[in-house]
Amino acid sequence: MTPLKAIAKLHLMTPTAPPFSSPSFLSAVTPEKRIRRAFATAGAIIAAMILVAVALGLANLAMPGFRGAFELSEVAQTSNRLMEEIRVMGALAVILGITATLALWFASLIHHRPAVSFLWANRKPSIRLLLLGAAVSAPITAIILFGYGWLQGEPLLFPVLDDRYPLMHRVSYALAAVAALFVAAVAEEVLFRGLVLQATAALTRRILVICAINGVLFAAFHLYADPVVFASLAIAGALWAWVTLELGGIEFATGAHVAHNLCVVLLAEPFTLGWDTAPTAAPIILAFDLFMVLAVAVAVKTLKASRTTALA
Repeated sequence: MTPLKAIAKLHLMTPTAPPFSSPSFLSAVTPEKRIRRAFATAGAIIAAMILVAVALGLANLAMPGFRGAFELSEVAQTSNRLMEEIRVMGALAVILGITATLALWFASLIHHRPAVSFLWANRKPSIRLLLLGAAVSAPITAIILFGYGWLQGEPLLFPVLDDRYPLMHRVSYALAAVAALFVAAVAEEVLFRGLVLQATAALTRRILVICAINGVLFAAFHLYADPVVFASLAIAGALWAWVTLELGGIEFATGAHVAHNLCVVLLAEPFTLGWDTAPTAAPIILAFDLFMVLAVAVAVKTLKASRTTALA
């Protein structure tokens, strides 16, 4: 069974569901002017990206000292590497954070809806779901990192334990990673599991299609050419789209996204390692992705069942 079929197996609705029957997360998405609004949402995201790019370009021209502050490229291997990694993580967090904020604001104006209606369904945000997402994702990601590294003969680098870097640099790197990668993950979840997911749902209510499109666009956003890396990212994006629909909000997926990224940069390798080359992965990573899909699906279904029992 492929990962996407595994997600479809756990679907929210059958393919024969009425065209605009809704899981709770999609309750604000109505059929009126759906095509125009879906494309307007896509335009809002693109406009936000363009505005941020133009603002950065103008800042580089107007302030020579500003140049390099937002350069997103691999950091040189020196004893000061982790401090430069902090700069790159912070720059990425600022760029993604502003882009997501602008896109969410534009979408709110286009749809005449509160911005939070793109993030969770008719309820307050749940810190518990955020923490549960992190708690589920962290051990799964650690297993994948250790397992894949062992099979490929690629030991984890543990940058926070590497004594080539000063202790204070390692501590600062770990703390900065928590803050910067939290912002970056929230921004990506707002864009993809919030805006893109609801825009797609304006055109179809078939859960497999919604999740597949979300995964493909999420993978394309990362600009990786290797087909295995692309497929792995697409599976992750599709999975978090399904989780968002199941739980009625982006919190669990956000916590899982943050935990995954933190495990990679704290256990496996410095944040920008390999950025200047085309990242590749062995096909065995897709088997680990299937493990992730099944483990998360069981956790989410168990969580939903416990919530249902508590409300009964």
